[in-house]
Amino acid sequence: MTRIDPDSFFTDFLEEAGELVDTVERALLSLSTAAVGERKAILEAVLRELHTLKGNAGMMGLSELQQRLHQLEDAAGKLEPQTADADALLP
Repeated sequence: MTRIDPDSFFTDFLEEAGELVDTVERALLSLSTAAVGERKAILEAVLRELHTLKGNAGMMGLSELQQRLHQLEDAAGKLEPQTADADALLP
Protein backbone atom coordinates (compact mmCIF):
# COMPACT_ATOMS: atom_id res chain seq x y z
CA MET A 1 0.00 0.00 0.00
CA THR A 2 1.31 3.45 -0.96
CA ARG A 3 1.70 5.91 1.88
CA ILE A 4 0.43 9.46 1.34
CA ASP A 5 2.72 12.26 2.45
CA PRO A 6 0.64 15.20 3.82
CA ASP A 7 3.58 17.57 3.38
CA SER A 8 3.54 16.81 -0.33
CA PHE A 9 -0.13 17.83 -0.56
CA PHE A 10 0.57 21.10 1.23
CA THR A 11 3.54 21.82 -1.03
CA ASP A 12 1.37 21.16 -4.08
CA PHE A 13 -1.36 23.39 -2.64
CA LEU A 14 1.08 26.27 -2.10
CA GLU A 15 2.51 25.93 -5.60
CA GLU A 16 -0.91 25.91 -7.26
CA ALA A 17 -2.18 28.69 -4.99
CA GLY A 18 0.71 30.89 -6.05
CA GLU A 19 -0.07 30.28 -9.70
CA LEU A 20 -3.78 31.00 -9.19
CA VAL A 21 -3.07 34.22 -7.30
CA ASP A 22 -0.68 35.36 -10.03
CA THR A 23 -3.30 34.63 -12.68
CA VAL A 24 -5.99 36.52 -10.77
CA GLU A 25 -3.71 39.50 -10.19
CA ARG A 26 -2.71 39.72 -13.86
CA ALA A 27 -6.34 39.44 -14.94
CA LEU A 28 -7.51 42.15 -12.53
CA LEU A 29 -4.70 44.46 -13.59
CA SER A 30 -5.66 43.96 -17.23
CA LEU A 31 -9.25 45.14 -16.67
CA SER A 32 -8.40 48.82 -16.81
CA THR A 33 -6.99 48.56 -20.33
CA ALA A 34 -9.25 45.82 -21.70
CA ALA A 35 -12.06 46.58 -24.10
CA VAL A 36 -15.50 46.35 -22.55
CA GLY A 37 -16.21 43.23 -24.60
CA GLU A 38 -13.17 41.47 -23.13
CA ARG A 39 -13.92 42.40 -19.53
CA LYS A 40 -16.74 39.87 -19.12
CA ALA A 41 -14.43 36.99 -20.07
CA ILE A 42 -11.70 38.34 -17.78
CA LEU A 43 -14.11 38.59 -14.84
CA GLU A 44 -15.39 35.07 -15.49
CA ALA A 45 -11.80 33.78 -15.49
CA VAL A 46 -11.11 35.59 -12.20
CA LEU A 47 -14.17 34.00 -10.62
CA ARG A 48 -13.13 30.53 -11.82
CA GLU A 49 -9.63 30.91 -10.41
CA LEU A 50 -10.89 32.26 -7.07
CA HIS A 51 -13.44 29.46 -6.85
CA THR A 52 -10.73 26.86 -7.46
CA LEU A 53 -8.46 28.43 -4.87
CA LYS A 54 -11.32 28.60 -2.36
CA GLY A 55 -12.13 24.93 -2.90
CA ASN A 56 -8.50 23.90 -2.59
CA ALA A 57 -8.16 25.87 0.66
CA GLY A 58 -11.22 24.07 1.98
CA MET A 59 -9.82 20.67 1.07
CA MET A 60 -6.63 21.56 2.94
CA GLY A 61 -8.64 22.50 6.03
CA LEU A 62 -7.72 26.18 5.78
CA SER A 63 -11.16 27.44 6.74
CA GLU A 64 -10.16 31.05 7.48
CA LEU A 65 -8.48 31.36 4.08
CA GLN A 66 -11.50 29.72 2.49
CA GLN A 67 -13.82 32.28 4.12
CA ARG A 68 -11.65 35.21 2.98
CA LEU A 69 -11.56 33.84 -0.55
CA HIS A 70 -15.34 33.51 -0.47
CA GLN A 71 -15.56 37.21 0.41
CA LEU A 72 -13.15 38.09 -2.38
CA GLU A 73 -15.09 35.92 -4.81
CA ASP A 74 -18.33 37.70 -3.82
CA ALA A 75 -16.71 41.12 -4.31
CA ALA A 76 -15.31 40.12 -7.70
CA GLY A 77 -18.72 38.78 -8.70
CA LYS A 78 -20.23 42.24 -8.16
CA LEU A 79 -17.91 43.90 -10.68
CA GLU A 80 -19.70 44.96 -13.86
CA PRO A 81 -17.86 44.63 -17.18
CA GLN A 82 -18.84 48.14 -18.27
CA THR A 83 -17.43 49.83 -15.17
CA ALA A 84 -15.07 47.16 -13.85
CA ASP A 85 -12.69 48.81 -11.40
CA ALA A 86 -10.69 46.15 -9.60
CA ASP A 87 -8.64 48.56 -7.46
CA ALA A 88 -10.54 47.58 -4.32
CA LEU A 89 -9.63 43.92 -4.89
CA LEU A 90 -5.92 44.51 -5.36
CA PRO A 91 -3.42 44.96 -2.54
